Amino acid sequence: MKKILLALAFAALMVSGVASANNAAVVIMGSSCGVLDGNGGFAIAQNTHSVRTNSANGNAMFACKTDVEPPVSGKAVTYSFESTGQTCGLATIDGFVSTENWHETVSAKGKVTLVCHAP
Repeated sequence: MKKILLALAFAALMVSGVASANNAAVVIMGSSCGVLDGNGGFAIAQNTHSVRTNSANGNAMFACKTDVEPPVSGKAVTYSFESTGQTCGLATIDGFVSTENWHETVSAKGKVTLVCHAP
């Protein structure tokens, strides 16, 4: 599962383009990214809103918003490296990195926000 999340986040980043070192943000509508659904299952989200940034000092951020299957509990859930042991992969100006610095929130209605930071 770790490698799947990592690989799909990477694939989504490659589709969404690379922000240049001038701190530009790349916003992509309608791409896809790998996320966890409201019940912890892996989902390839379609029709997403993704934002990718890079800075000259090597910091990078990837955010993906979409809809998935909502939690059966009817309550919002959050995921992170601490709760799943999974990493998030993203491309930086220095190349592809795997990071433990990520979090995802799935609302009670299945609205997802995934954010990955590097370094």
